[in-house]
Amino acid sequence: MSRLIRKHIYLEPEQDAALTRRAHELGVSESEVVRRGIAILCQQASDAVRRADALAELVKTWEERSKLVVPHTERTWTRDDLYEERFERYGPSRHEYPGVHVRSDRSDEATGGG
Repeated sequence: MSRLIRKHIYLEPEQDAALTRRAHELGVSESEVVRRGIAILCQQASDAVRRADALAELVKTWEERSKLVVPHTERTWTRDDLYEERFERYGPSRHEYPGVHVRSDRSDEATGGG
C-alpha cells in the first residue's frame, strides 16, 4: 500500500454511527470505509464525464448527419407492395411463424366448423 496521509474530518452523529456500523459489517477500519467511499465518488465522477463526452460526440454526429443531402429516388413502391408480391409468389414463410402451420385454404376444419 502507498504512503497514507492523515486527515482530520468532522462528521454528523448519524454519519459517525453509519460509518462505524458499515466498518463493522465489512470487517474493515473506519478509515478503509472512508477511502472506499472516496474511490467510489471519484469513479462516479469519472464515469459521468465519460458519459457527457460520449453524449456530446453523439449530438455532434447527428448534427452532421442532419446536414447531409440525400437524393430522393422518387420510388413508386412501398414495403407493403413488396410483401404483397412476395406472398403472391411464395405464400407466407414458415420461418416467419415458427411452430405455426399456415394454410392457404380456409376449410371448416381450420375455422372450427367441423
